[in-house]
Amino acid sequence: MWNLCQLTRLNELLNLSEAAAYLGCAERTLRKLVDRSRLRLRGCPVQGPTIQFFQAHPRGSIRFRSAWLDAYIDAGTHQPKDAPLLTRTVPTVKTLSTSGFNQTLLDL
Repeated sequence: MWNLCQLTRLNELLNLSEAAAYLGCAERTLRKLVDRSRLRLRGCPVQGPTIQFFQAHPRGSIRFRSAWLDAYIDAGTHQPKDAPLLTRTVPTVKTLSTSGFNQTLLDL
């Protein structure tokens, strides 16, 4: 059963600097991520990850729930055991005749 302190903590909103510290990135990086997310919300095609955030009005402060930040971390987490193993292929080298004349060059 959840106690009141845990429920309050789950619903607590973090500001931009707290969220950046939570993610271990610079505030500028997180602000760029929010800008990219805004573009995607407007229907613009964007490349790269986006993040869920709350902003009451255009000039209001940007807030994040820790669950949203955790979802962002989980989306960007790659498990090495799930990645396919790469195999190295050695190219075969075709040897040319050593007589000095190659008939295949004339056959076009």
